[in-house]
Amino acid sequence: RQGSNGAPAGVDVVVIDTRTGARTPLTTSGQNIRPIWSRDGRQVLYVAEDGVYSRDARGIDPARRIVDDSTIGTNRIAAVELAPDGALVIRTYPGGAPAGRPFAGPSRDILLVTPSRSAGAPPRVTPLAATPATELSPHVSPDGQWLAFTSDRHVEVVRMPDARERLRLSTEAGASSPRWRPDGRAVYLREGASERLAEVALAFNPLRVIGRRVFEALPPVVND
Repeated sequence: RQGSNGAPAGVDVVVIDTRTGARTPLTTSGQNIRPIWSRDGRQVLYVAEDGVYSRDARGIDPARRIVDDSTIGTNRIAAVELAPDGALVIRTYPGGAPAGRPFAGPSRDILLVTPSRSAGAPPRVTPLAATPATELSPHVSPDGQWLAFTSDRHVEVVRMPDARERLRLSTEAGASSPRWRPDGRAVYLREGASERLAEVALAFNPLRVIGRRVFEALPPVVND
């Protein structure tokens, strides 16, 4: 979106019908980024300047703020992912959080935000990866019980929702872009200077690596 002087005035979320090309704008002001679909395909969630919003994908109903920036304890929300049970996995970044907010620090962290079932009650916030390391690229397992992410250029997995188990999957620094295999039994990741693709097979209870396959090098990607 552009202002009257032609300069950028904001970023909007738009739904495009791939069959007809029809465009449905869901926002018209401010900075709105990182849209994702709800599990049923009826809602679009996105990050705005003051929290996470959800809106009917048809643009009929008004947007609803489901997470306020102040409730998660940090100053900025960078991205959001939806877990199968409706909880939100939120990636944060530092932004001068005021005193008194928990989890506020100089690092990039990953939090689990579980909406309250009581009207007006704040959501429950659980740190999944909140350390001095830089934690990025969260990806929830298909069953919603595990989270893969990067931590200071390594890929790790942590149990949800309590972070009781945590395991490093990468064998060298420079790992990125973890993604679960559809059956939830392995994680794909890039690692090494050549950013080769690896598949790390896992067993659970206890969490452990049971196999690894390495594929040919792929073009580099930008890590979010």
